[in-house]
Amino acid sequence: MTTTSTILGFVPMSLGLGESGDLWSPLAITVMGGLISSTLLTLIVIPMIFLVISDLKDLTAQITLLADSLIQRIPAFRKSS
Repeated sequence: MTTTSTILGFVPMSLGLGESGDLWSPLAITVMGGLISSTLLTLIVIPMIFLVISDLKDLTAQITLLADSLIQRIPAFRKSS
């Protein structure tokens, strides 16, 4: 919510309205772009990376269990009880 209001507050500045609008317009556009990109990274990209890492962790655990069960089927590797 704060980010949205800040971005909307920079819209008139980015349009270059008023005195010295040409001077402040690039700054406003840069700040707006930074706020948009950081918001997208925080809300979308970072959680997706965590989900992928979690899925890879689960997949490696499943592969380990499968490999252990396959090794137990080989007579030379069976644990004697």
